[in-house]
Parts: sequence; C-alpha cells; structure tokens
Amino acid sequence: MARPLKYNWEAIKKAYEDGIDKPTISRKYKVSKKTLANKIGSEKWKVMGGLDTDIAEFKDSLSRISQNTQNDPIKQEIALDKIETILEDNELIGNNRKLLKAFQGLVGRNIKDGAYKTPQDIKAGVSSIKDIEAVARPQNNQINVQNNNANILKQDIKIQWE
Repeated sequence: MARPLKYNWEAIKKAYEDGIDKPTISRKYKVSKKTLANKIGSEKWKVMGGLDTDIAEFKDSLSRISQNTQNDPIKQEIALDKIETILEDNELIGNNRKLLKAFQGLVGRNIKDGAYKTPQDIKAGVSSIKDIEAVARPQNNQINVQNNNANILKQDIKIQWE
C-alpha cells in the first residue's frame, strides 16, 4: 500500500502557477521553503497567472480612485457606495454557492428517497435558485435598466432634433 502524501502537491502547484508567492505558499501548505523550491525546480513549474500582479493593479486602481475623488466628497461617497456594492455582491454570490451546494445535495437525497414525487417539486427548488441568482447578480438587471435609459435618451434626442 502506498504511503499517503505529506503535502498536497496538486494544490501547491496550482497556487504557484496562479502567481501566489513562495513564502505564502510555504506558510499556507506548511511546506518548507527549501522543499518547495526543490519541487519547483525539479518539475520546472511555471507561473501562469499573476495574483501578485492582480493585487498590484488593484492597489493602482485604488490610488487612481483616491486621486480622482480627493477633494470631492460627493465623488468619494459614490466611489465608496460602488465598492460596498461590489463587496456585498461578492458575499451574496459566495452565499449563493453555498445554498446551491446544499440544495444540490438535498435534491440528490430526496430523489433517491422519493421525497420529490413530481417534476413540480424540483421546479420549485430551481425557481428558488433563480430568485437567489437574481439577487446575487444584480448586474444583469442593471444592464437592462441601462439599456432602457439609453433608449429613452435616444428618444429624447430624436424629439429635440425634430
């Protein structure tokens, strides 16, 4: 019988390829820096993504937002509101995924146990998921509102030209 692996090398390699720095990987996966460096060198791992680059770009964006809103409290409030909305949306999406996983397990067990006797039972659950999704991804609704606003603006411009 094979000895169990001490480290989850698959997860460690993915983290490295995603651009996470070696010290962070070493801490998170409790692997020594030397062991990690040896594995990277022997298997010739390559960084594919750039988490550090993404974070640096995020910091640059925050710096630009700060500069653009520096002396305008209204712009600062608008920027903060948008950032808070993004964070809230991300939290909703995370919670939505947890609910979907729970529902998926529930559906599987209930189908096996015969609790869902009709397609309408499953349809009710799927409908709930769609409601959750609509809350968690309000961007789709915002796009429709923006399109409607653009159409109204076009109509106003046509009326002014006539």
